[in-house]
Amino acid sequence: MGSDVFEEINYLPADGQAGAHLGWNAVMGYQPNNAKGTPLHEPITPPIHVYAHIPESVRPDGSVDWERVKQGGDENADCSIIGGFVYEGTAFAQLDGAYLFSDYCSSQLRALFVEPDGSTRVETLAIWEDSPTLATPTDIAEGPNGEPLIATYYGAIKSMIPIQAHPAARDDLDALRPTDPVNPDELVSLQQ
Repeated sequence: MGSDVFEEINYLPADGQAGAHLGWNAVMGYQPNNAKGTPLHEPITPPIHVYAHIPESVRPDGSVDWERVKQGGDENADCSIIGGFVYEGTAFAQLDGAYLFSDYCSSQLRALFVEPDGSTRVETLAIWEDSPTLATPTDIAEGPNGEPLIATYYGAIKSMIPIQAHPAARDDLDALRPTDPVNPDELVSLQQ
């Protein structure tokens, strides 16, 4: 979940206490929110990962530069987390146990790993954008075979496969290269 500046991922164990206070909307990420709303009650269960829509809007001390926020980000800035699931499939062994998620505006597919010591790391996954329908994800879900399905604003549902499994890779793996970004204003209606 998120707000004007931050998006966050929260984790509650299945055997945890129901009704945990995640701080919304008294806290955004790790920062107190100046908006009126839910009073700050202790204890708050903090998020395990937070990212800023516009990283430059967060000062070194963690406070928010609201003037920078008002300026907005570039066209690839993050804006709204698209939640996913903990991957337990078989096609991508390197993602086992990672929480897969994306962002509606940047459309980057990411994997959040929780290390044995409780620290986290996020990796942006390289994907092949073969059409404009990979842009603007609206959901990432576990398919019936345990592999990721990505729903998009354009109405497509994409499956995620290893590049070696792509039909074009049978003849020439080097021929598979990401395409240039597509300008949605230049697209012909997909319903024609």
